[in-house]
Amino acid sequence: MKEAFDNSRFMSKMLEKGIVGKTILYIVTHLPQWLYTMDSEAPVMSSSEQIARAIFEKQQ
Repeated sequence: MKEAFDNSRFMSKMLEKGIVGKTILYIVTHLPQWLYTMDSEAPVMSSSEQIARAIFEKQQ
């Protein structure tokens, strides 16, 4: 329990430190998503999404 408390306190101190903290926060929040999208295939639009996009573009 004490180790978790010390780790969270260290992380909060790092996040207060400007660019280093912002970089760490960005990596922690975006890296899992980036790793997931790096290995996955491009999303395929469904037919209903294609119809909705065509209607939207026609209205523009």
